[in-house]
Amino acid sequence: CDYRSMCFFFLMIRRPPRSTLFPYTTLFRSNLICRSASAAVNQSVISNITKLKLSQLSQQSATGHNILTPITKLLSAPPVILQTTQDSTLDNIVIILLESTRSDATTPYNPKLDTSPFLNKMAKTGMKVNNGYVNYPYTAKSLVAVPCGLPPNPVLATTESEPGGIPRSCLPKLLKPLGYNSAFFKSSGGNFDNGRQLANNIGYDKFTALEDLDPAGWEKVNYGSLEEQALIQPIMKWVDEQNGPFLLTTLTTSSHHPYTPPPSFPKKQYAGGQKLSDYLNTVRYTDIFLQELFTEFDQRGLLENTLFVFTGDHGTTLDFRDHRFPYQENIHVPLILWSKHLIPKPVTITGVRQHTDIVPTIVDLLNLKIIQGAFYGMSLNKPADVRTIPIVCKFNICQGFVTNQFKFFYYNNQRPPDLYDLIEDSGDINKIGRASCRERV
Repeated sequence: CDYRSMCFFFLMIRRPPRSTLFPYTTLFRSNLICRSASAAVNQSVISNITKLKLSQLSQQSATGHNILTPITKLLSAPPVILQTTQDSTLDNIVIILLESTRSDATTPYNPKLDTSPFLNKMAKTGMKVNNGYVNYPYTAKSLVAVPCGLPPNPVLATTESEPGGIPRSCLPKLLKPLGYNSAFFKSSGGNFDNGRQLANNIGYDKFTALEDLDPAGWEKVNYGSLEEQALIQPIMKWVDEQNGPFLLTTLTTSSHHPYTPPPSFPKKQYAGGQKLSDYLNTVRYTDIFLQELFTEFDQRGLLENTLFVFTGDHGTTLDFRDHRFPYQENIHVPLILWSKHLIPKPVTITGVRQHTDIVPTIVDLLNLKIIQGAFYGMSLNKPADVRTIPIVCKFNICQGFVTNQFKFFYYNNQRPPDLYDLIEDSGDINKIGRASCRERV
């Protein structure tokens, strides 16, 4: 199979510029490439059905049914402005990004494991997304995609933390005119990836990291970070000071490499080797932190008017497979929302979804009116049975897309592209062979 017949889906140059508009402009440029891609395919090695499919896809830009539509829509739209209506609910919002947490390490997505009973309760009584994906499997990039609803710049450097590095207003700035205060808390270093400036660019009113915490009585975890328990008191102190609605974002840390929980934490032995067992114990420790934070909100009567969002910033292969590549354990993450009255009964969300869908979903659940502009993603309440989402690999070594059935990634001519059937092979263990991929493009 000539894989060139597929690479036009998400064509990107090997060394992208640092422009923050690159993810939009490059994909917009690829729209033109799509129109002529079928002519460039080696006609002697593809079947008639593939030729027909390529011809159809090259015309999809005229119908608006391709992966470029949201990007071109975003480019042409003015900045988003939100407004309340008589039906709006200005609930508190708590977004928790779970460090290096892949979906199959959690109980809601892998019931054989007992790592996350609290998260499982949230999934069973709230909104569980079956197929949640990152935009870019790197923490700083997810810190842009989740609260901003924008696909991050597909380069390793955190250009979003540079002046003017985020081209549109993120959730803290969008909600500020509606009376929201905002804060970001984490127990790891604040200057890594220029995190303080990144939080400032996103628009958080307050930023708290390792350097701002009192380490007394708390244990160290990876790379000198403090265990997450050290965050509970500062978080709740800030919450108690609020006189109106607030947006709180927290990034956990214990489940980061080298995947070791606090020394005094009583570990369980899980099957699969010591590295996997240690990692699953960090997921279990994090779940206990989530439960305790949730309990603090409950004791203050805040569960009646607070929306919780839980998602992994990215996954991890634990080095069993190359961590740079887009294996499911790297890019498929838990995505669960919970609210006592905004989500009054359990909901299971199907179709492929992404971090950039979180902001539109929050706006939808709060019944806020978009009086100007448009979002890149879509509300989780909208059906997505037919959808294609683009994903950029770590270090920009590859680019590709995921659909409800297939996953395709192109490696900048450095190695053969990968094509997987996720229905037949949910763990992406077996690539589709050359004999059959022609018929599956």
